[in-house]
Amino acid sequence: MMARFAPLLLALVLLFQASDSLGSDTLDASTHNAAPPANSNWTGHEAKLVGLDVYVSGSTSASAAVLMVSDVFGWKAPLFRKLADKIAASGYHVVAPDYFRGDPLVNVSDLPTWIVKHPPAAEVETTYELVDALKKEGFHSVGLAGFCWGAKVAILSSKQTGRVKVLVQAHPAFATYSDYAEVAVPISILASPTDGLAAFKGLLKERRKEHLKVYLKIFTHVEHGWTIRYNETDKQAVKKANKAHLLMIKWFHKYLH
Repeated sequence: MMARFAPLLLALVLLFQASDSLGSDTLDASTHNAAPPANSNWTGHEAKLVGLDVYVSGSTSASAAVLMVSDVFGWKAPLFRKLADKIAASGYHVVAPDYFRGDPLVNVSDLPTWIVKHPPAAEVETTYELVDALKKEGFHSVGLAGFCWGAKVAILSSKQTGRVKVLVQAHPAFATYSDYAEVAVPISILASPTDGLAAFKGLLKERRKEHLKVYLKIFTHVEHGWTIRYNETDKQAVKKANKAHLLMIKWFHKYLH
């Protein structure tokens, strides 16, 4: 009897697996070129938190903090730090940790082997430790801003309430059905056309019916990574990045309180 139904069971398993892996479930090396050289005139400073090197920007008297989780190029990327300063200037204490512990991606050709050493799921507990440490420092609520690799870390860390208050994803990588089915905090998703997020429009609509605060914007004429890997001499690229930055800050203003 079981033999008769084995093909059907296999088909159902494969269908379920496919539905969970819709979207950007791999990292395409062709979309992961580092940003052009940028002016490194950031205003924050480096420090330590839970044993990690961190870039810190903003006032310690702010009531809320934003934890920024970088893309594969790490916490020292100039435009990433500039965005930390921009978010801090809007009223938040911003912390950008070195999740890679001195081992960011340097050569794009190394991406397939590099990602094996840095699975996003391995950093969920690290994120919880950082959030708890910020709360102990007096920040009553903490939001997450995750980029590419970091967007996966951020959403995996946002499937329960109580720790993280709000989440912004920019050009998320490794997006899966279960991530968006299980996220438990207000989420803003800023994506490029190649990030695969269009596949989740129906699911996100259903989550809104469940009264989860959800915002999805798929930008046009941008490439994966455009919010922190743009060319500062390209006016259109700067305009698109700035628009995304403004939407991030607005989301924090709305729900991080």
